Formats: sequence, structure tokens, C-alpha cells
Amino acid sequence: MTETAPSLNFASKMRKPVAEQTLLLSALTYWLEDLAA
Repeated sequence: MTETAPSLNFASKMRKPVAEQTLLLSALTYWLEDLAA
């Protein structure tokens, strides 16, 4: 249990910024497509 806890914590820490970056990227792509249209 002691070995898996830090890795799970690390995974949850990494997942949040990745999700935020994906959301930001999709918003930026949508904005650029709207601008180009």
C-alpha cells in the first residue's frame, strides 16, 4: 500500500494539468477556426 500510494498521487497530479492543456488547446483551435471562417 505504501508503494502504490505515491504513484497514484503522482498520476492524479499529472492528469489535471494534461486535462487543462487539452481543454486550452481545443479552445484555442476553436477560436482560430472561428477567426479563419
